[in-house]
Amino acid sequence: MTKDIIQSTFKWLNITQFFGALNDNLYKLSMAFFLIAANPNIAPDTIMACVGAVFVLPFLLFSDAAGALADRISKQTIIVRLKILEIVFMGSGLIFFYMKNSMGLYLVLFSMCTQSAFFGPAKYGIIPELVSDQKLSKANSYLISATFISIIIGTLMASLFAGGQNGFVYCGMVCTVVSLLGFSASVKIYKTPSKKGTRDVSIFFFLGIWKTIKSISGNRELLTAVLISSYFWFAAAFAQMNLVPYGMDLMHLTSENSNLAGCLYLFAAFGVGSGALLAGWFSGSEVKLGIVPLGAFGLAASLIGLNFAAHTFTWAMVLIFFFGISAGLFILPLNAFIQWKTPGKIRGSVLAATNFLNFTGILCASLMIKILHGFNLSSGKAFMVAGSITCIFALGSMILLRNGGEINSQF
Repeated sequence: MTKDIIQSTFKWLNITQFFGALNDNLYKLSMAFFLIAANPNIAPDTIMACVGAVFVLPFLLFSDAAGALADRISKQTIIVRLKILEIVFMGSGLIFFYMKNSMGLYLVLFSMCTQSAFFGPAKYGIIPELVSDQKLSKANSYLISATFISIIIGTLMASLFAGGQNGFVYCGMVCTVVSLLGFSASVKIYKTPSKKGTRDVSIFFFLGIWKTIKSISGNRELLTAVLISSYFWFAAAFAQMNLVPYGMDLMHLTSENSNLAGCLYLFAAFGVGSGALLAGWFSGSEVKLGIVPLGAFGLAASLIGLNFAAHTFTWAMVLIFFFGISAGLFILPLNAFIQWKTPGKIRGSVLAATNFLNFTGILCASLMIKILHGFNLSSGKAFMVAGSITCIFALGSMILLRNGGEINSQF
C-alpha cells in the first residue's frame, strides 16, 4: 500500500478519536450531573474531585502495560479491540443509568478509563506510522481540534440530557450508539505492522515507568517535553474540575440545575481547538517548542484573571476562551515533539510513561481541589492559586526551553 493511501486513513483515526472523546466527555459529565443532583447535601466540588480521582486511577495502574502492549502488537489491532470493549461498557452504563445505581456508574467510569489508558499509547503512537514527519504537527492539530469539537458536542448533550425527564437513560442510549460508530471507523484505519517490542510488563508498574523515563534521560529535550506535559495536564484538570463550582457561583445555580454550569466547558473546548489549529499553523512542517512558554503564560494570566471576573459573566467567558487557546498552544508542540523524537521501538512505552505522568498531574489537581476546599477558598480564589503556581512554572519552562530556536526541529 502506498504512503499516500496509508496517510489517507489518518482521517479514520481522527473520526475514531472523535467518537471516543465524545463518549468519554458525555458519560463523565452526565455522571457528575447525576451524582450532584442525587446528592444535594454533598458539595459539588467534592463530587467532581471524586469523579476525577476515579477517572485518573486506571491511567496510573495500567499505563505501563498499555505502553508495552503498543510496542508488541499492531496499534490498529489494539484500537479496534478496545472499541469493541467500549460498546460493552457503554451498554452497561445505559443499564446503570436506568437503575440509578451510583456504584455501577463509577464502575463503568473506571472501565472506560481503563480502556482509554490502553487506547492512548496506541492512538498517539500510530500517528507517526500513518503520516510523514513533515505532517506531524498538522496531524496533531487536527486530532486535538476534533477532540475538543467532540467535547463541545458532548458538553451540550450532557447539559441537555441532565435537564430532561429520563435524560440520563437517553444519555446511555446515545453513548452506546456512539461506541458503535467509533468501532465502525476504527476498522478502516490502516493496520500498521508491530514494532516487535520485547519489554516485559511488571506488576510493579512504577518500576516499568521509571525504567522508561530513565531510558530517555540522555535526551534532554525529550525528557523536558515529557515532564512539562505533565504540568499542563495538572493545570487543565484543575481548571476543568473547578469550572463547575465556579460556574455555579457565577450564575448563582443550585445542585438541581448545576448542569447549566457545564456550558462553561464549551468556551474552554472551543478555545483549545482553536489554539491547537493556531499552533499547527505556526509550526508548519516543523515542531516548535518555543510556542510552549507563550501558552504557559497565557494559562497563568487567564487563571488569575478568572478570580477577578468571578461576578462578571462576559469577562469570565472571554478568559475561559483565552485559557483554551493558551492550552492548545501549550500542548500541541509537546505532543508532536514527543512522537517525533521517540524511537519507534519504544514509542508506545514512552507515550505510556508520559500518560502516567500526565495523570499523576491530574490526580494532584484533584487533591489540590480538596485541599483548597478544606481552607474554604472560593472557586475564584482557587483559580488564582493555580494561576500563581502556573506563572512560576511558565518562567521555569522559558528557562528550560531557552534554546527554543535550536530545539525547533526541522524535519
